Amino acid sequence: MVAAPSLSKAQLITLADQCVKCAYCLPACPTFALSAHEAESPRGRIALIQGWAGGVLVAQGAVAQHLDHCLECRACEAVCPSLVQFGTLIDSARTQLIAEWPWWRRWWRQARLTLLSQPKVLKWLAHLAAFYWRLGIGAIATRAGIERQPFLAVVHRLSRRFQPPLPQTSHPPAAVGLFLGCVARVTQQDTQRAITQLLTALQIPWTVPQMQGCCGAMLRHNGFAAAADQQTHKMQSFQGTWVGYSSACVAELQQQSIHSVEICRFLVDAPQLATIQYRPLHGRVAVHEPCSHRHLLRDTAAIYALLAIIPELMVMPMGDAGRCCGAAGSYLLDHPDTAATLGASKVQAIQALQPDIVVTTNSGCALHLEAQLRAAGISIPVLHPVELLARQLPC
Repeated sequence: MVAAPSLSKAQLITLADQCVKCAYCLPACPTFALSAHEAESPRGRIALIQGWAGGVLVAQGAVAQHLDHCLECRACEAVCPSLVQFGTLIDSARTQLIAEWPWWRRWWRQARLTLLSQPKVLKWLAHLAAFYWRLGIGAIATRAGIERQPFLAVVHRLSRRFQPPLPQTSHPPAAVGLFLGCVARVTQQDTQRAITQLLTALQIPWTVPQMQGCCGAMLRHNGFAAAADQQTHKMQSFQGTWVGYSSACVAELQQQSIHSVEICRFLVDAPQLATIQYRPLHGRVAVHEPCSHRHLLRDTAAIYALLAIIPELMVMPMGDAGRCCGAAGSYLLDHPDTAATLGASKVQAIQALQPDIVVTTNSGCALHLEAQLRAAGISIPVLHPVELLARQLPC
């Protein structure tokens, strides 16, 4: 997959005109399902882009609001008979819209997103989160009713998973480079440990290249394509294959023509995987399929193939597998109410299956699902599939 550059208004109109307004996308769209508002559907957003790019509508108020509400789950692309490239369309439209903002507003939005995607900043946030809970401030905030404030509730819940990043061990040069990302490196240390355990057990040489940071998705999908390109440019120098454990990051790297593969697919394709006899696991596992894995990588079969290696494990897809959980990168911070509503439907789907464990391949989804389950008083762990496999390695 190759990402298209940001489009001009004329190019936006040409691309938007591919939409024949057939309405196939409406049932697939999470925001339309919640509101039943035409402007909250892909078809409606395309019409708004056509009106704005054609000079009929102004780039503020309702137009900007409805475009900003899009989760970019890309479920609409999967069902579109006209093959409209909605992701390219919405990214380019946001880039054009933000370019017309006052400089101070652009600066603040970009600065906030840049800080959230900087590993060094996230490291210090992880330390602050640790103190927040260790000193009892989190417990005090809970009793004080912080959960009643949507944005603060999201930050409060997510902070539980923030931990200082693992120390980077030096390895000899290898063709496999582990991609850590930004948020994932301070929230998914157990996943990192599981991957290194598996690669070591399978005798697959690996390294952690230093020329890496954020995949650029957070900036790109919020209208800052040039800044996103700067973040991903450093990864181009690695001559091997990047292996990532967050499906959204891998999808973004692939769209930027950076040779990368998602960890489940990498392991399933590795002939060494069949050389180990894994210990059986009696349990029920529900699989949450992230939008990035389902609609961009289009390879959720790799998740099930990896879990099928564990003897006696019952693996169950969630009933609403095609629906976004509401995390969507920075969306859960910008639109906490919508994210919580979509997350609540996932909790209901999980409750219906009554699993012992939930697995997912996207770091944002894992954070959001775990927080939503905890808020509902449900103590079901949310893991990455590789964590489950690593636990079943022979003693």
